[in-house]
Amino acid sequence: MKKQLILENIKCGGCEQTIRKALMKMGAEDIELDHENGSVDFSYQNEKHLESIRKKLESLGYPDAGQSNFRLRARSYVSCMIGRLQGNPD
Repeated sequence: MKKQLILENIKCGGCEQTIRKALMKMGAEDIELDHENGSVDFSYQNEKHLESIRKKLESLGYPDAGQSNFRLRARSYVSCMIGRLQGNPD
């Protein structure tokens, strides 16, 4: 199944790198990200898989739109920097 999520706190290519890597590890496919509008498109297996993906993204600081708070914004900056260090700076 194909899904698009609009996420909070996606700021740059570093954020995209972190999200892409996490989704790939979880078995998502056909991953497309756009940090300018905060969207991520991907294929997933079932609703349980989708819920696991949402929880993982939130743990990295990238919750569904409208769900962010200070703690998640701070966590997203750490995830962003890790993504940048792993090779996808803007």
